[in-house]
Amino acid sequence: MDIHKKFRLIGFYNKPNQNMYEELVFVEEATELAKLLGSSINSIVSNNETDSLFRSIIKSNTVFIFKNEDNELAAYYPYKGIARLSDVRYEKKDINQVPLKYKRWFFPGENIKLILENHNLSDASDSCFSLPNNLFEMPSVNNDDEYIGIINEEYRNPKAIANLINYLAETYKIDNDIATKKSFAFRLTGRLRPKDDEFVRVIHWKTEDTQKLFYICYKLYPYGKKGGGKYNKMKAFFIADKDPIFNTKGSSYAARAGSDFENKMESWFPV
Repeated sequence: MDIHKKFRLIGFYNKPNQNMYEELVFVEEATELAKLLGSSINSIVSNNETDSLFRSIIKSNTVFIFKNEDNELAAYYPYKGIARLSDVRYEKKDINQVPLKYKRWFFPGENIKLILENHNLSDASDSCFSLPNNLFEMPSVNNDDEYIGIINEEYRNPKAIANLINYLAETYKIDNDIATKKSFAFRLTGRLRPKDDEFVRVIHWKTEDTQKLFYICYKLYPYGKKGGGKYNKMKAFFIADKDPIFNTKGSSYAARAGSDFENKMESWFPV
C-alpha cells in the first residue's frame, strides 16, 4: 500500500472491549502511517467545528478505518498509537458509519478539513463527479422511456443535481462509483446517456428509506400528464431489496422523506 496517497475516514469500531493488534507484515509502513494519521486525527479534535460527541469518540477506545484512493483499507488505533495495513476489515454489521462531515480526502499528516453544509459535497466523493453547466442546453435522448421525465425549469441546476447524487453515494444509498453516478444523472435528466458498457441500467438503492426517491420525483418533475408517470418510471430504474414494498409504493410516500432530507433538497435547489 502506498501510504502517501490520499485517504479518507469511513468508519469506526468502539465496542466495550475494543482492541487492535500491531502490524506484523508491513511494520515500517504501518509505523510511519500511525504517526501521520495521528496528526491528521488530532486536527479533527482541535477543530472548533467538531461535534463534542465525535471528539469524545476519538478520545475513547476506538479503532478508525480509512481507505485510500485505490480502495485499500487501513486502520488506526489512537489508544495505542498504532496502525494496521494487513487484514483490515470493514464489517457493515459491526462498524459505525462516520458522518459525512468528517469524510474529506486528505494526505496522511495533513489536517482533515471538515465538510460543512455550505461546501460542495463532491469534495468527499470517491470519484470527482460533476455535470456540465450547459447540461440542459444539450438535447435529450429520443426515447423518453429511458428517463424519469422533464425536470421543472426552476430545478434545472446541474451543480445541484451533481451535489444530490454525490450525497446519495456518500450516504451509501447508491454505489459510490462514476458509472452509477452518470447513470443516475441520465435517468434524472435524459441527457448524457452513458455508453452501453458503462451504463448501470438498474441502480441499486441500498437502504430501506426509498421515500427519498419519491421525494426527488415529487420535487423535480411536474404533476399530471406531463410528468409521464414519474413514480412508476422511477421504480423501473431502481432495485431496492431493503424495502420489500418499494414496487407497490405510491406518491404519498414522498411526504415521508424526512425534514433533514427535505432541507438538504431546499439548500441544493433554492427556488
